[in-house]
Amino acid sequence: MNLDLKIRQDVNDTIVDYAESAEAGLLSAVFGPDTDTFAALSDVERALFPEIVDLPPGNYAFWAIMEGGRVLHAMRLSFPTVCRGLLAPFQIHELIRSGQRTARQFAEEYEERGHILAHLISAETHFRVEDKADYPSPVGLPSYLGLIAYCERTHRTGVLGHLNAISKHQFREAGFLVEPASTHADLYTPALDDPSIMDVDYTPMLMPIRGRTKTALKQFAELVPKHVETYVDLRSMPEVRSTTPSSVLPIRL
Repeated sequence: MNLDLKIRQDVNDTIVDYAESAEAGLLSAVFGPDTDTFAALSDVERALFPEIVDLPPGNYAFWAIMEGGRVLHAMRLSFPTVCRGLLAPFQIHELIRSGQRTARQFAEEYEERGHILAHLISAETHFRVEDKADYPSPVGLPSYLGLIAYCERTHRTGVLGHLNAISKHQFREAGFLVEPASTHADLYTPALDDPSIMDVDYTPMLMPIRGRTKTALKQFAELVPKHVETYVDLRSMPEVRSTTPSSVLPIRL
């Protein structure tokens, strides 16, 4: 699926000139909801995931991997919002709405585990924008490496997501830490159209950005896309003096 995005409307022209040059390689950027790029990626996303229409409103942006001015790969990211008095990304609110855990239970559990919910993001979708045959090279791993680097740079402690068995295996094989999103053993991924129904193919997971994950980031440093700073990048969390671990994951790959 080819997508002709007017990236120049959303990113500084000087950066786009560089992005379209032969030596640029892969680039990453975050596009907020008031950009044409966000609207175009939303259209592609809905075509691939019809159930996304059931996704409640939230503080979303798209993480995009580009080469030569083309968007190859994208993820919908959820930045923390307040719901039931809890500042957290969409996945936590989704699990609360399904009735599996309360806001207080999540807040207490994550505090005990050394996490700050307000310093996490969640990835709600993960998709190719162009057909596989059009890829100059596989960009799945660079996309997630870039996202981890972005989280580090903006002092976020990681990313939540719903993973299937293959994705969990691939992340662990690459050396990333992958943990359950909760110590509550029966926690399940709820279906978007009916939160009381379990999606048996996925599990709520957390990838803390610490230890092996940081080591893997250094090991694959040459695969991390150069990042194009957009205004969304200004939504950085203050650096916290604590032992907070963190996570990075996709949903429903």
